[in-house]
Amino acid sequence: MAAGKASRGLSIRGYAQHRKDEGLPGGNPSAVQRAIKAGRITRNRHGKIDPERADAEWSKHTNPALSHGKPESGGNGDSADGTYQEHRARIAAIDAEIKQLDLDERRKRVAPVELVGRLQFQFARALRDRMLQVGAHVAPEIVGSKSIRKIERAIEREVRAGLEEVANLESSD
Repeated sequence: MAAGKASRGLSIRGYAQHRKDEGLPGGNPSAVQRAIKAGRITRNRHGKIDPERADAEWSKHTNPALSHGKPESGGNGDSADGTYQEHRARIAAIDAEIKQLDLDERRKRVAPVELVGRLQFQFARALRDRMLQVGAHVAPEIVGSKSIRKIERAIEREVRAGLEEVANLESSD
């Protein structure tokens, strides 16, 4: 091969032969084509394959459990698609998370978002309503009072009573 062509990279067949010569999996053109199609290796701008870069990409993007002709998923034997195990692992993780959420909900450790929103709204409304009543409750006691300390104590006492009342509310759900 001329020096100009070698610097541009290898063809699919050439790269497959390179892998075969190195004792690496994917030593046939169809395996290389599948790796390119799956996006596990890329071609350069000339459409050729840089063997050093492609070998690194192949190692990084290929599931080792599927290498060397031993697919665990009924695949085609040359590790062309290393995503099956990753997919199965994601499904298992999601299933475990769903089961944990169900268990946490049964144990009353979590609650549905809609319920929490409804209870928060009810609490905020009760707090607002009770705080708006402070003036009406305190006014008769402090009318005409010239003692700022007496007025402060009356307002503080009524605010505390209102906050305790709201804190002890039972939810209607």
